[in-house]
Amino acid sequence: MNNKRILTFVSWVFISFLLIVGCSQTITPKLSSTTSPAAQTANLTISAAASLRDAMNEIKPLYSKEKPNVTLSYNFG
Repeated sequence: MNNKRILTFVSWVFISFLLIVGCSQTITPKLSSTTSPAAQTANLTISAAASLRDAMNEIKPLYSKEKPNVTLSYNFG
């Protein structure tokens, strides 16, 4: 009987620990003060159907104008 109580208590402690760890928030690292977001560049590869080639090529200069630090690459299938 005493062993059953100990096992139940340990089980509740373990489950509580898992819930606390699993539901805790993670802290995201902040950008360093020397690196500004404007200085960062990104490369995006967009996969699309071949029938969208004309539409995607029309969008590319508009997007580049809005987001100059992003380079778009297309993969048409």
